[in-house]
Amino acid sequence: MTMRRLFTLALLLGLLTAAAATAAAPHRITAAPLTGPCTPGAAYDPACDANQDGHITIADIQLAAGHWNQNGAYTSDNNHTHLGQTWTGSNNPLKIQGAFGASDYAGLVLSNSSSTGVGLRILSSGMEAIYVDSAGTTGLAVASAVDGVYVRLAGSPSSFTASPYSNGFEVAGAQGNGLHVGRADGAGVRVLSAGFDGVYIDSAGSDGVHVGAAGSPSSSAASPYSNGFEVAGAQGDGLYVGRADRNGVYVVSASQGVVVDSTVYDGMNIYSTGDDGVSVGFTGNNGVYVNQAGTTGVYANTAQANGQWGLYTPDAIHGSNVLMHSLSLVAQVSGPDGLTPGDIVAVAGVTDPVPGSTVHTPLVRLAGGTFTNVVGVVESHLALTQKPSGAQSAEGETRTEAPASELRSVEGPAQPGDYVALTVLGAAQVKVDSATPIEIGQRLTIGAHGRARPLGTIKLQLAGGAGTADLPEGAPVVGVALEAAKGGLVWVMINPQ
Repeated sequence: MTMRRLFTLALLLGLLTAAAATAAAPHRITAAPLTGPCTPGAAYDPACDANQDGHITIADIQLAAGHWNQNGAYTSDNNHTHLGQTWTGSNNPLKIQGAFGASDYAGLVLSNSSSTGVGLRILSSGMEAIYVDSAGTTGLAVASAVDGVYVRLAGSPSSFTASPYSNGFEVAGAQGNGLHVGRADGAGVRVLSAGFDGVYIDSAGSDGVHVGAAGSPSSSAASPYSNGFEVAGAQGDGLYVGRADRNGVYVVSASQGVVVDSTVYDGMNIYSTGDDGVSVGFTGNNGVYVNQAGTTGVYANTAQANGQWGLYTPDAIHGSNVLMHSLSLVAQVSGPDGLTPGDIVAVAGVTDPVPGSTVHTPLVRLAGGTFTNVVGVVESHLALTQKPSGAQSAEGETRTEAPASELRSVEGPAQPGDYVALTVLGAAQVKVDSATPIEIGQRLTIGAHGRARPLGTIKLQLAGGAGTADLPEGAPVVGVALEAAKGGLVWVMINPQ
């Protein structure tokens, strides 16, 4: 019994001596991080190194024995790193789960202060490098960056060019599409606001913008050419401009500015415009060319009550046949009297063309006295009116062209030197001489003060006692009354003779 106690004491003293020697060791080695529970084996196992000094000795047994038969939840210490390690796994991914609120709001937080470093680098991936199964809001959010998202190469493009600008989304080179949207229930690409161009295309090998189908068109046909903007098929309008303060469509230079090969309805339809519906500054060939139209080649309707002007040109108009409701001429007032609508006028000479025209202008005056060579009836007083200048561009560009002037109807009598529109053929209202009643079908001539009166007759005695005959007086005829005179005016089919 005494011998057993002495042996136990000797063994205990030996263990204490070894522990003291270990504690007094001048060199301490930091153990590798825990990789699993302590298991039996002949090699060093860091999971069994309780004091993490790089040696497994009696001291580790004593430290563990001091907590004999104690229970609790196992937690690993955080007094270690995994820097410089490479982990190789197979179907055993690293998973971080939990609820991560303030202050980082993330399950994984990375930071790299190197000026040439990256936050997260993926050397290789068989499929998607980053895959987001589900996100409550944004799949990928970039709070601040030079480029929001930068793709250097997608596939094997023939070349690539990086942008010098800070872009929200940049693709330096792509073998396929730089941006592909397979399906979007809203807008495929939407730009809420842009300080410069909403969409800018420096260069395109084919079409700058190509729309295969908009809506459900009855058919579509792609162009074989490289177009700046192409719509192969559209259920509605191929190009629709709801409002443009300047030009809805502007072509600086082109072999053909706007070409419409075929259309079921209108090749070009302009509902409303504050200035020109179509303006052609210069063209080497036709300003507007209509090869074939199912109904009307060119149709124009103004919002003006007086109908001025469906077509305005200082030049001649050529056509194989002209169908008109009436025919009017521009003339300049001469003589002492002012002219108002309904006055019958006679020719009094000729003068220079209206500014912008190449045709000399007839001079007219109130018919009567020795001026009986009737040419028509005053329709309106005309004046050269400056067209309103179009709106300036958004960039503040100044328009250099002088606004054109054109003849338009104005109120008030036309005085000598002013211009008037004359009805020379067609229906017009004419002032009447109230002294003599006018009935429908009567031929009219000049009365007092340039007003109309019925053409008089001369009763002629026939020879041989055959009776008498009424012969019309030899006065110039203004036209034929279309109705009885009312209120000092009468509708007349103007046809001077």
